[in-house]
Amino acid sequence: MSGNQNGHDIRIQGKPEPGPKDDVSADWTRITPGFFDTIGARMPAGRAINEDDNANARHVAVINQALPGSFF
Repeated sequence: MSGNQNGHDIRIQGKPEPGPKDDVSADWTRITPGFFDTIGARMPAGRAINEDDNANARHVAVINQALPGSFF
């Protein structure tokens, strides 16, 4: 479970742009449907990635429980 991991800055609509010293980035990894079942991860809210999440669909994200507390 390594490689093919990328990072991008995070921008939240309605929040001020972060300053140059603010750490507002996140790493991301592409996964396929069934990933969370395979690793035994429980989704406390929302849904996991499924077959409908493809190049033609609206982009979605799965976040950890720490992210909302950091931004909202």
